[in-house]
Amino acid sequence: EKSSKEEVLSVRRILEFWKDHEVDLVLSQIENFLETYQDSDFKEGLLIIKGHALFEKQEYKESLNTYQKISSEENQEKVQANILQILFLLERYQDVVNITTKLLEDESQDTFILYIHAQSMFRIVTNLQGNQEKSFMEIIGYFEKLIKFENYRSKVLLNLAESYKAVEN
Repeated sequence: EKSSKEEVLSVRRILEFWKDHEVDLVLSQIENFLETYQDSDFKEGLLIIKGHALFEKQEYKESLNTYQKISSEENQEKVQANILQILFLLERYQDVVNITTKLLEDESQDTFILYIHAQSMFRIVTNLQGNQEKSFMEIIGYFEKLIKFENYRSKVLLNLAESYKAVEN
C-alpha cells in the first residue's frame, strides 16, 4: 500500500529526532505514529528504532518486548545481538544459551555470539552446585577460541583463569 505524504513526513521527523539523540521525543513520536498508521510499511523500521531507544534508556524489558513485535525474519536478525544482550543483562542466561546454541551451529556466526554464549554458560555453571568439571571444560573451549580475537582477549582472560581454577579444584 502506498504511504501518504503525512506518513512520510512523520517518519522523516522521527528520523531527525533520532539523529539528534532526542530519545524521549523519538519514543513519543513513534507511539503516536504507530497508533495513527497501524498498517504502515514503516512499522518494522520504527519498532527497531523504538527498541534501540528503549535499550539506550536501559529500559531492557520494554526494549525486549518491542523487538519481539518485529515480525520479519530479516529485521529479527538485525536486532538479534541486542536481544541477546538484553537477555544477558536481565540475567536470563539459559535463554541466551538456548538461542546461541542454535546459532553456533552455523560456523559463520560472528564472534559476539560465541562470546555471549560462553559468558552465559560461565554464569550458569558458576551458580550450579556439584560436579561442574565437564561444563567448565566446555566453557574453556569457548574462551580459548575467543582469546584469539584481540577485541575479546581482555574480556575473557579472567573467566578463562577462573574456569581453569574450577577444573583444578
